[in-house]
Amino acid sequence: MEANLPNTERINIYSVAWAHKGYWFDKKTMQSFKSRVATFALLHDGKAYFTSSEQSSAKSPRLYTIRVCTIETGKINRIGEFQEFKTAAAARKQIHRIIKNKEGVKQMTNRLEQVTCHECGIEGNIEDMYAYEVYKTPWDNVPETIYAHKIIPAEVKETNRYLQHAESCEDLLTDTSWADFSYYNCAICGRMICRQNPQNGWHSQVRIINECEEVCLQCYETMILEDGMPIESFEDGVVPGMFFSDDNHEPLDADYQVDSAIDCLFITSGKAVCNAAIAHIKQGHKVVIGYERMAMGGIEGSVSLFYK
Repeated sequence: MEANLPNTERINIYSVAWAHKGYWFDKKTMQSFKSRVATFALLHDGKAYFTSSEQSSAKSPRLYTIRVCTIETGKINRIGEFQEFKTAAAARKQIHRIIKNKEGVKQMTNRLEQVTCHECGIEGNIEDMYAYEVYKTPWDNVPETIYAHKIIPAEVKETNRYLQHAESCEDLLTDTSWADFSYYNCAICGRMICRQNPQNGWHSQVRIINECEEVCLQCYETMILEDGMPIESFEDGVVPGMFFSDDNHEPLDADYQVDSAIDCLFITSGKAVCNAAIAHIKQGHKVVIGYERMAMGGIEGSVSLFYK
């Protein structure tokens, strides 16, 4: 190991000549250029760095050039200008700078390539991960990038019985059977969004339409404000709806008006509100329900009915 140069060793120049297998080190070639080479080279990352010196004429000074030989192919290239250095020491010092810079870049690259799996929490090479752009809430404009192992690490399967069925951590991103805060793809906008609001943990950010399609709250809001809520959604007596802003400006801005009999009305059963919504729809109105406060399941809480 060369002092102060990580992952670098000093090798005999004859090892470079053997790897080259060409005419660069040929005696006649070197005589024609009045060339000389150092007795050693510095081997780093499969490349051998060494200095050569050339003299244009008997009266010209001998000047130094940096060379590099790729050991695998034997190809020799020049680094920098021909006869760039006045002394061998200056050329060797520059070789040290080059190797240190390459090693620093490699270490930085290696650090950048290490990412943490969103699901199992184990760090790994970015090439071993799937990358996803996800949204914590439907109203986020900028996604964040998360990573998931392509193949779930063996140590994870050994220590977590809930994950033994999974082949990859990617499978766990949308799996609702083993953990909360899984993700889904909105059937309308196509974004991958967290099912629950991470800020409070309970607020569901997905709605089901057409019996099986999952849509995000933002798309759902746009849809119901445009078309109203279908009469079928009120027939089971469970109040459908969503939380608007505190002042409910979204339905009001869309020209809905509040039903004065169901304005922030506290309910313990959804039947009366559902019957009122059905009556409005049969009269030709579009109806949306705004939750003010609502227990999970949509049975108890305070709601407002808007129609137009």
